[in-house]
Amino acid sequence: MALLRAVTTVPRLRQLVIVGLLGLLLTQGVLLNSDVAHEFALAAQLIRGNLHGDWHASHFPVFTSLLLLPAALAGLIAGSQAAQFVAALEFLGLGLLLWDQLSAWRKTLFPKENSSTTTAVLSVLVVATPLWVYVAKAPMDVVVTAAAFTVAVCALEQEHWNVAGVAFAAALLSRDQAIPVVLLTLGYLGVRLLRRGEFRQLVRLATPVVVAGVLALGVNAARFHGPLHFGPGYQSHISFVPSVLLQLLFSPRTGLVFFAPISVVAAISAAVFWLRRDDRSPSVPIAFCLITLTFCSAFLVHPNTNPSLLGQWYGWGAGVRFVLPAMPLALGLCPLPTTAFAKVVGGTAALLGCFWNAPMALVAYNAQERIPPLAGFHPPSVLRQYELIPEVARNSVHLLLHGHSPLHSSAYFFPDWQIEAIRVAGRAGEVGALLVSCALAGSLVWLRRARDASSASGA
Repeated sequence: MALLRAVTTVPRLRQLVIVGLLGLLLTQGVLLNSDVAHEFALAAQLIRGNLHGDWHASHFPVFTSLLLLPAALAGLIAGSQAAQFVAALEFLGLGLLLWDQLSAWRKTLFPKENSSTTTAVLSVLVVATPLWVYVAKAPMDVVVTAAAFTVAVCALEQEHWNVAGVAFAAALLSRDQAIPVVLLTLGYLGVRLLRRGEFRQLVRLATPVVVAGVLALGVNAARFHGPLHFGPGYQSHISFVPSVLLQLLFSPRTGLVFFAPISVVAAISAAVFWLRRDDRSPSVPIAFCLITLTFCSAFLVHPNTNPSLLGQWYGWGAGVRFVLPAMPLALGLCPLPTTAFAKVVGGTAALLGCFWNAPMALVAYNAQERIPPLAGFHPPSVLRQYELIPEVARNSVHLLLHGHSPLHSSAYFFPDWQIEAIRVAGRAGEVGALLVSCALAGSLVWLRRARDASSASGA
């Protein structure tokens, strides 16, 4: 009863529960991305104690695999479907952590901003960028990095040095791409602390990162026979290719200007706003450092010798995916628009981002790989994604009416866990999905009424 009372009366907790319930309604409940599939495979090997020779199933740093150990345990007990659903729930949890920490950080940066405005800003982040895609539809380790960065800057703002150190350590171990970003950011922060003589704070911040670095080197030595060998990850090709930068920014298949224009507008607005101020919070320059370095890493460090974002398959959003860890920081730093011009630009950017990411709600992440006539490893196209909606809708209606389908890939259906339940369990899954979905929707309605009642009593 105490927890129920807290959910209805504490605004921050109530908001988290509402976002969590929405996530549960919309999640696909499976792992589709091959990178995360590799990381899950390592988690499954770890849970079974199978570390003989071929335990390098994942060629990425080890943290995401450790994070997926509960999902691997669920798979050991109840099978692969249970494992994937638990993994999806873990990524939803990461999304909630990111939402909570970003909300707390923004309130410290803009103390005069009310809670409803902060919620609106975060909602824009969800619907106008690919962030929700990689949380609810195609879980991926960029979400781990984004959450770690957000926890780190929030902790720095509150001078919780140990927490910030652990968050940076998690980011370091989440993606190869994050290693130079974290190390260079910490180098900058370390110089600032040393100049102020804050040696104790530096030790508290650096200790978890040093431990993570030693762990990464040890794991590399065990898996790939060399401490500096990170497997076939992002270290193989470093160069500046102008066409890659142009693709990252302006390509309708890979570019920020299409998939997340609001993050570009937010970053520019935040830079103009904070550079004019003398009373910048301590976390602000660190956030800008993370944003800049993450953006640079997206077009300077390439997974192989062909850096073109259009010439190979990276999945939904392609190159923009590598900038995603910085998107929450950009929106967290952005002041609210005050002029008519700023409102028009911001609104247009948000609408364009919504249009570009919206088809992921109805068409699966891997649909363009599976559904003919253009099936195969082509760069993803948003227009092609929209073209697939009628076919996916027909397949889904057939499944709902008959309880089964001759199509064996989830790519042919609406990307929701309810569809997966019907595909796996037939009519029983359909009844169960309906009951659970109704319960989730009813809980949302009840929480909305509780919020309105709380607001009325407060007034």
